Amino acid sequence: MFPFFESIALRNGKILNLVEHQSRINHCFKIYYPGYIAINLADIEIISDQNKFELVKLKFQYNHNEYSMGYSKYTTQRIKEFFLYPLPSFIYNFKFSDRLFFDSLKCKIPIDSEYIFLQNNLLTDTSYSNLIFQDGNSWVTPKECLLNGCMREKLIKEKKISERSITTEDLKYYSGFKLINALNEFESSPLYPIDIISHSLIKL
Repeated sequence: MFPFFESIALRNGKILNLVEHQSRINHCFKIYYPGYIAINLADIEIISDQNKFELVKLKFQYNHNEYSMGYSKYTTQRIKEFFLYPLPSFIYNFKFSDRLFFDSLKCKIPIDSEYIFLQNNLLTDTSYSNLIFQDGNSWVTPKECLLNGCMREKLIKEKKISERSITTEDLKYYSGFKLINALNEFESSPLYPIDIISHSLIKL
């Protein structure tokens, strides 16, 4: 019923990164729903009894003329190990509601673990976030991402991060990395050491 969704951060009942989320919805309508007017996030009414929490996750699901909203308190999950996993021909350039592929993979590793997906030996994303790597005093994000997330797009526009192709062999040149998405901001996202990434490709 709702093929697409946005995971949106709310603070004090206000949508964060509104411009970036709206841009992705507009692009989705252009590709999948030509002839329809895109839903305008600025017009939706935010009603949540969870606004007392510092950060609230709004799951905004939609199609060409309807949408639904669900709210939940958001807390960042701390990951203990990352596994490299090759995805030779996988495409995930929009936030599709059907995430069966990711869910099936996640069932095969510990709950406090996560994948880093590879395409042609180049790092892309995790199952729910983009990646940024610390290179001295600067930060870079894999150029070959699966999904250009809202936080990633915003940080690139603000010149806080830059794009670079990153191979598995390049990991030794970085001192640490973070996961970023709409609910994991640059400043508050946990910093992980590079050696938390398993350098053996996982085969399921």
